[in-house]
Amino acid sequence: MDNLSNIDNFIKTLGQLSSQERSQVLARLRTGKATSHANLSKEKLTHQRVAYTEPIASFWQEQMWYLEQLSPDLPTYNVPFRFNLKGPLSVTALTASLNEIEKRHESLRTTLQLREGKVVQVIAPVRSMELPVTDLSKEKDPQNSAMEFAKKFMQTTLNLADGPLYRVHLLQLDEAGLDHVLLWVGSHAIADGWSLSIIIRELISLYGSFYRDEKIDLDELPIQFGDFAIWQRENLSGETYERILNYWKEQLDGCEPLRVETDFTRPAIQSMRGDTCLFSISKQTADNISKISKRCGVTPFTILLAAYQLLLVSRTGQNECVLGTGITGRTKSEVESLIGSFVNIIVIRTKMSGDPTFIELVERVRHVTLEAIAHQDLPFGKLIQELAPERDHRRPPLCQTMFIYGSTPLLDNDIKLTSDLDISWDGVSTPTVKFDFELAIDEQPDGLFGRFDYCTDLFRRETAEALSHDYVQIVEAIAQQPELRLSALCPTMYKQPIRESKTVSESAIISQSELLTSASSKSEMSTTELTIAKAWSNELGINQIERTDDFFAVGGHSVMAAQMVMQFREQFGIDLTLQNFLENTTVYSLANVIDQLTNNTLNQDHALSLLDRIEQLTEAEVLELIEQQEKSHSIEDNSESQELVDVKL
Repeated sequence: MDNLSNIDNFIKTLGQLSSQERSQVLARLRTGKATSHANLSKEKLTHQRVAYTEPIASFWQEQMWYLEQLSPDLPTYNVPFRFNLKGPLSVTALTASLNEIEKRHESLRTTLQLREGKVVQVIAPVRSMELPVTDLSKEKDPQNSAMEFAKKFMQTTLNLADGPLYRVHLLQLDEAGLDHVLLWVGSHAIADGWSLSIIIRELISLYGSFYRDEKIDLDELPIQFGDFAIWQRENLSGETYERILNYWKEQLDGCEPLRVETDFTRPAIQSMRGDTCLFSISKQTADNISKISKRCGVTPFTILLAAYQLLLVSRTGQNECVLGTGITGRTKSEVESLIGSFVNIIVIRTKMSGDPTFIELVERVRHVTLEAIAHQDLPFGKLIQELAPERDHRRPPLCQTMFIYGSTPLLDNDIKLTSDLDISWDGVSTPTVKFDFELAIDEQPDGLFGRFDYCTDLFRRETAEALSHDYVQIVEAIAQQPELRLSALCPTMYKQPIRESKTVSESAIISQSELLTSASSKSEMSTTELTIAKAWSNELGINQIERTDDFFAVGGHSVMAAQMVMQFREQFGIDLTLQNFLENTTVYSLANVIDQLTNNTLNQDHALSLLDRIEQLTEAEVLELIEQQEKSHSIEDNSESQELVDVKL
């Protein structure tokens, strides 16, 4: 009877809420039910610092480590922050505040290293950092100089093994010292967008304390990032892991990549060189979108995500849209105050068939998004390993584009470090992109701010600008008439799919692969091939590896590939790269690359040895050698000259 009474009271309570509030409550309950079923929210996350010295890396950090092996010199996963400080600034108090933040958060003192086949976090002892300061006040245009300085600074390469994995720099823009810019750039392995709000909150508290020489008024952190990483791996296992994995297998079964036409041929390895198109959506349109979201019982995120999916299918003619979206991943209250990278990517697959109204499409998007969020705990990198999609290093796996909403916090205009020192924030773009293209939308006081990042090796700027323009047009049309069917909102939606034509280089790769298999399958393995096969056999637990076996087809994955590269570097004494491995994934083809690198190394060593010995000759003997070489016009003469070189050396 008590249960029935509770249910009745609950229903009455729901009846007093607006449709949007009811939707939010029910969505939270659905998500909470799935999480509870997974046993991920029941267990309290506790401090385990005494239980480890080098905690295992989180799944996301492991993925970052692998990506660095693939592109070690690109600042693709840099997280840049820029703080504008207006008013009298104490550099001493600011430096002390930054040092205290680093002391509080082990993530800021962490590097990632490979130990016994596992990526681990190595936490450095507390240090005392000196804040670098550059005076730009005497520049002709200090603001422009600061922008140029920031662009270069944000492209700083942060080596995951060497560290430190974040850098800071203070710029002074006026002679009076009342206008400063604080630049902060960190690796995505140790920080995310949420971390910005933590840095700001702690700066406000700490700067005031150090400035006034008062006692620090910040609670001790209950856990550290290493605790989370251990908890994540311990809890994402067994039945929980299988249940979440089975959902994604069913959800993504048979999905195809977006067939968006590119301007240029795809490189053999996915490119991360990018550029950005900026655009805005008016406040009136943003307000209308907000009204529609309330009417549909969803957030503006869902409306704008559905609009982006409509844009994409209008370009491809496909009857479904598959893309990724970023989530904070902070499902535990204990991690809400931690600087660290908890982000994850979830895949949203929406059916676009049947020419629904936009309102009906929103309901589809809401449903699949809630389901995806309820199964968010499986890291994107692990999902790729488990699903093992057909490997194509020319494009990102599972999804080619990302939609991100609210990635930057909307700061109030009156945030202050002290009563006369204001702090505000704005973004700094970086010339890299992680997918073919990415759309990010942020709320601003005067509307919506959009950023369209695109791969410059695939698209011209005009194409990116056209996509941005079309997206704004679709959003404006939706804001006026959300009841329209998709075909009316976007008349080009049902045209024939645009298929990426197979290039000559791709055809050559296929024919070479087929030729390789037929020509090499029957011959005996070389010494190099036997060494590779033995290493794969030990790592994969397979008794017999054939020379035509593909590393990924027989169970290998990305992190394991990076480990193999490091092992072969040491074993053969060569500068093998992960890209070499990814382009040559059979025993036979990889052996050819290793043999070639070995020969190059031997030739270089021989040449260096000859140079060392030549340095020991007298000047007359060197001139004699040169004269003999100049007189050599035939094979015989060359042979005689070589004999002379041999005698002299």
